[in-house]
Amino acid sequence: MAIHEAGHQVVAVAVRVRSRGVSLSGDYGQSRDGLNRHLYEPEEARYWELLKKEIQILLAGEWAVRIFYDRAKEDSDAYGSENDWKVLGPLLRELSEDSDVPVFALQERHESAVLNCLTDRWCFVERLAGELLETENLSGEQVTALLQDMPSFSG
Repeated sequence: MAIHEAGHQVVAVAVRVRSRGVSLSGDYGQSRDGLNRHLYEPEEARYWELLKKEIQILLAGEWAVRIFYDRAKEDSDAYGSENDWKVLGPLLRELSEDSDVPVFALQERHESAVLNCLTDRWCFVERLAGELLETENLSGEQVTALLQDMPSFSG
């Protein structure tokens, strides 16, 4: 669970989304509109930029667990990502309809970007997960402080 949540946070901060905090009990985290995408119209480029960031952040928890256990996608569906996928599916379909790119191709593209982001920043995932295991809750300010020397990502 700590690796899963740390994955979300590392990718969020890497794509320049301010952390609201994280908790092993689920008290923190990005809400469905955590990126304020709802403030923009679909005709605006910022809407689609935020949608792509949201997809990558949601994918990051599952991919962090896959990296940690060194498992391929086909090995298991038990990554603690059920709630993430309830949101991800509709977001991928929305992006697919707008871009005329099949959902599976978009998913693979974003999964590849997330895998690269997490692999390159794995020490930060471990740092954040370790702190989460000790404290169970981290504020947004604490997450930012722990990840302050992490490079950003433009995946």
